Amino acid sequence: MKWNDFNQNWEFQQGEPSSIPMMPQKKETVSLPHDFMIAGDVSPKAPGGAETGFYTGGIGSYTKYLELTEDMLHERHILYIGGCFGSTKVVVNGHVMARHHYGYTPFAVSLNRALKAGKNRITVTAADSNEPNSRWYSGAGLYRKVYLLTAPAVHIAPDGIFVSTLAVENGMARLRVYITVCNDGAEDWTGTVKATVENETDETILSVPTGACREAELALTIPEARLWDLNDPQLYTLLVQAGDDADNVRFGVRTITVDAQHGLRLNGRTVKLKGGCLHHDNG
Repeated sequence: MKWNDFNQNWEFQQGEPSSIPMMPQKKETVSLPHDFMIAGDVSPKAPGGAETGFYTGGIGSYTKYLELTEDMLHERHILYIGGCFGSTKVVVNGHVMARHHYGYTPFAVSLNRALKAGKNRITVTAADSNEPNSRWYSGAGLYRKVYLLTAPAVHIAPDGIFVSTLAVENGMARLRVYITVCNDGAEDWTGTVKATVENETDETILSVPTGACREAELALTIPEARLWDLNDPQLYTLLVQAGDDADNVRFGVRTITVDAQHGLRLNGRTVKLKGGCLHHDNG
């Protein structure tokens, strides 16, 4: 799966796009991340009061065009939104493709059902007007990055790779790898799913019915593993292949335990956990 930067040259406007052709609407070109609430009005009567900085919220829409050829329609095109605050609606060529009502979580939207050869209009609308809705300044709109994912019909799901450290014994790390494979093709698929790290490889045969997703489970080891630690944040790269699709993820090998006697232990060493609640990326 290829992650394409999709953050430049969005058209932003207050409210929703008009359904009346040629209706004049004030627009500006923005790059993401973008917060439209910070430029809005404040009022002592704002429903959220001081906890939301006296901002009154509102509705904002982002529009971007995607040019595709006939050949490109055979690929899967997925819009990956890292975060959009407010009740979110994604519209492609006039078709509502998804709604997302929680502003803090990323989500992915498959676009193919509404795509066509030529110019495609993608609009993301965020409604942050149902206040009070927070205990801190939340911002509004596409406040995190957006990517356009392209992949074959049989592909590894977005965020579909998970690596877990089972144990580290005598310097050898034993890993469990979970890989979610989705089949958007017209026929059932059976093929090889393979994972590789540090020249160590495991593979399995997985069957995925059309229109479904299935999970493969693999086991890997890293001899003489270098552990992720506070002063040595070592990372490894896991390479994954499922049919014609490939992806990778960076991860650290470490063990974490918590008990009443030792508190939090990282790689067997007691550490003090210090931090703060940043509340929505601290605005």
